[in-house]
Amino acid sequence: MNLLSRLGAVLSKPNVQVTSTLSPEQQALHDENKKKLVDAYASDAVLTAKMYHAMMPDGLLQKMMQENNYLCVQWGSRKVARLLNLCRGMLDVEIHRDVEESESANRPTVEQQDHVLSLLFWMCWLIPIPIKSYMLRDDVDEHYKPIFRSWLVNEFAVLNDAECDLVLEGVFSGTSTVQGNVVLDIFHDALRFEESQFGVNCPDSLMRTELGKNRVFAVQSQRKSASNLTPHWMFHFQELKGIDHLVSKEASAKDEAYAEQDGIS
Repeated sequence: MNLLSRLGAVLSKPNVQVTSTLSPEQQALHDENKKKLVDAYASDAVLTAKMYHAMMPDGLLQKMMQENNYLCVQWGSRKVARLLNLCRGMLDVEIHRDVEESESANRPTVEQQDHVLSLLFWMCWLIPIPIKSYMLRDDVDEHYKPIFRSWLVNEFAVLNDAECDLVLEGVFSGTSTVQGNVVLDIFHDALRFEESQFGVNCPDSLMRTELGKNRVFAVQSQRKSASNLTPHWMFHFQELKGIDHLVSKEASAKDEAYAEQDGIS
């Protein structure tokens, strides 16, 4: 309890009541379009969950869950899902944007999209494990690098050695990677956006990708991170895996409702 609480003060965020000024016809059209958008998001969440379910061996997920509590609201499945959404969006823009000829060598192609996404997929799932361990031990890198390589290359064969090297570079160097590799640059920007959860907004000048430098996208991404929202595909992913201790749908729904009523952020 702080001083204001002891003095009887109560601070709460205002609930915003929006009064529509649309005509009945305009309101009906607005409601119809909103329903179509909600339905599209719901359908995409199911398809996304199925895609990631196919990419994630059940046994490997269990091993990761033994090393990290993905129910953790700061460094759990919420973080993983938002990072993956950010990476996937930035990758799509990097593939389809117009670039100078000198940049084309570093530009992923449509044919490489699934491959690049798979590398980002493992970075997003693995990074919470060392992050949460840095406060507990001094040899985090030395301890986890061989474990991760064993999982990814030897036990489940989801990556080869070269791919694993790149994934480990992203996981253990994070935002300190050298600019120039499009996969690491995408992951760098996703991590930068996610710093908003802890009240830090990275300047646009430090972002590396086209979408990372987009102010409108930045504001939207930073708000989702600051509100600690859960992308809904994670709920479907959990159901497909047949587990119930990866993400709390009830807790996520409360945070989502709170964010919608937030008259400040």
